Amino acid sequence: FGQTPTTEPVWDTVGDLLSVLRTCGTMVPFNDVVIASVAVAAGVELWTRDTHFSFIQQIEPRLRLFPES
Repeated sequence: FGQTPTTEPVWDTVGDLLSVLRTCGTMVPFNDVVIASVAVAAGVELWTRDTHFSFIQQIEPRLRLFPES
């Protein structure tokens, strides 16, 4: 798997998501928001057990989480 660039639009998404999450009173680590934003920009599913990503997905429905069976 190669590297995915963190472009200016990705950083804009990071800022927007952090702002909305904090306005809602949901504290999510910065690095999780960056990972989610890059996953959305790359159009890939994110495979995680970290519940923070479910909170992010409520704000950013384009975030696709890998369904663990």
